[in-house]
Amino acid sequence: MSALSEYEGENFWATVPAKIDNPYADFVYFRDNKPIYYYEPLDQWFIFRHEDVQHLFGAPQLSSNRLAGMREATPAEVHRELDKIAPYFDSWVLMADGEKHKRLRRALHEGFNSKVVEGLRGKIQQSADSLLDGVEKDGRFDVCEDYGFLLTAQVLADFLGVHPADRGKVVKWSMDFIDYFNFVPITCENTLKYG
Repeated sequence: MSALSEYEGENFWATVPAKIDNPYADFVYFRDNKPIYYYEPLDQWFIFRHEDVQHLFGAPQLSSNRLAGMREATPAEVHRELDKIAPYFDSWVLMADGEKHKRLRRALHEGFNSKVVEGLRGKIQQSADSLLDGVEKDGRFDVCEDYGFLLTAQVLADFLGVHPADRGKVVKWSMDFIDYFNFVPITCENTLKYG
């Protein structure tokens, strides 16, 4: 049996909080050396090459419905809490397959289309300018964290009719949601903190 590299075992990026924000060296290692990787402690497969992921998107054996697996991976002590939010997840297009997915996508396109986006052009420009002005003030810039994520959250908040003063809440809720799914394995502590 070959020795584990510095990227495998206990150092696997998905289980090391410090690596979650900057996993790119790990991704390069796995893409080049182990593009399809089974991580036993999480009982999960990880796919690192674009062409492999693209191929799997069309595989009928795979499903977008993550709820069953998520509940199984969650400690029994927090199943009741998870069960409270499960019905909301069940209505998400990202958790649906087949006809349900197509139906939800059609409904989303009716309400969020190019005409609606065009109507938000002024607010989008204002948000973009404001975020870029912050770069000059802070003297640093992370295009994903400081711009891409925040601009998306602000545009969606505007689309949903959230008052500009409450945009921060949308960002915080979004970050809590992302953090919950980014920290693996799922623990009681994270479920109660972010769930």
